[in-house]
Amino acid sequence: MKKTLRFEGKIGLCGLILAGLAFFYYTRSSASDCHSEDSEDEKAEWWQLSPLWVEDQKPHINPHKFKYLNNVPNLCKTGNDNLEVDILVMVTSAVKHVDRREAIRQTWASKEELQMSKAKLLFLLGQGPDSQADINRESELYGDILQEDFQVRFLYRNTSCHCTAIF
Repeated sequence: MKKTLRFEGKIGLCGLILAGLAFFYYTRSSASDCHSEDSEDEKAEWWQLSPLWVEDQKPHINPHKFKYLNNVPNLCKTGNDNLEVDILVMVTSAVKHVDRREAIRQTWASKEELQMSKAKLLFLLGQGPDSQADINRESELYGDILQEDFQVRFLYRNTSCHCTAIF
């Protein structure tokens, strides 16, 4: 015959667990009070022993060795439109998808929609087989293209390159 815990037993078990957690919290806070006279230097040393802190102090090599072909460095600064930017919308796009970028600009990312939302739009592109002059013209016309010189063969395999381009 299968034994089940009745309702009263479940409440008692929950109470026991809560009491244990309260005791653990009380003993931990009391133990930390004993060390409150530690100097700031000693507290800093504790953080320096953390593996995360140690890893952050190591020199890192940036494997992202691509250069910008088109850049919009002042996109989020208040310019002629005096628009304070709350949202930066970034869309990865293939070089050949001019029509799709244009459709986005004319629909949900039109200037009016972006101004209402205090948002800016940025298309992230790699380098494709299409004419670079066309992309340069589009970038000058709209000012919303960030392009790096990594080769794009398959759009979704290079998503990390697109995202790293932002930084």
